Amino acid sequence: MDVYKIQKAYPDILKGDEIEIVSDNLLYSELGQTHSGVQCSNLDNYDQIHLLCCKVAKLMKEIDKLNKCQ
Repeated sequence: MDVYKIQKAYPDILKGDEIEIVSDNLLYSELGQTHSGVQCSNLDNYDQIHLLCCKVAKLMKEIDKLNKCQ
């Protein structure tokens, strides 16, 4: 299994909560709340991989929000 790094996308440029997911075989990035894209090794599964990355990004945003609440 690849090692995935999840972080804020383009922290020097974007001021929102956009997510970036990176591994040796995958790059998922958001631009604003309406645009996202993925580069992956298996193009036959592109649509499913993109959908799952969107779900992971949404979950990470929810976790981050819950973790910051005090």
